[in-house]
Amino acid sequence: MMEEGKETATKGMAEFEQLAAERRSVRRFSDAAVPDEAIRSALRSAHLAPSSNNLQPWEFHWVRRSSSHREAAVTACLSQPAAATSSDLVFFIGRPDLLKDRAAALQAHFEAEGNDGTAGYYRDQVAANIAGMSAEARAAWVDKSVSLAAAQFMLAIKAAGFDSCPMEGLVPDKVRALFGLPKEATVTMAVSVGEGIPEGIYGPRLRFPLDEHLTEY
Repeated sequence: MMEEGKETATKGMAEFEQLAAERRSVRRFSDAAVPDEAIRSALRSAHLAPSSNNLQPWEFHWVRRSSSHREAAVTACLSQPAAATSSDLVFFIGRPDLLKDRAAALQAHFEAEGNDGTAGYYRDQVAANIAGMSAEARAAWVDKSVSLAAAQFMLAIKAAGFDSCPMEGLVPDKVRALFGLPKEATVTMAVSVGEGIPEGIYGPRLRFPLDEHLTEY
């Protein structure tokens, strides 16, 4: 049984590493539509991403090719090919303005479960930490968690057999206006989704050697 477990683990590691290797930032897509369920599945996976103190400070704004928001969404992404040729666009938004409410909701959840220790942690530590942060610190804190969700989304899209491209080149004020977001909302990134074409990959992947980035202790 132990050998079977090792074999299963090795197979799982190899499959995930292959998936990660196959994920590329694809900047041009075919006209093929991505099925809604592929996007929904990837969004469910994104929603399972870890976040600091489990505050889940994200919103996902999904714009289909047929949406009345499509033209404005592409323009907000500077009309770059990755956006203009995509089947779908998903905007990953951070909500530092909702952190206090999220902490209070988690406190209430644990109070209802009779978990006074964790409820007290949210009341006495998390809430105080949020209140003591500057607006800039809160925005940076939130963007870290939202980025984790976006990364998980892109891997899930690849697992579904489609391609994606993360885009930080966009106009945040246009995105906020499009979705009716408050000025405090952070526009972490947009991710375009579609069926990639060979012309959409701008050259071979380049990575510096791992040992230049890794220190083992």
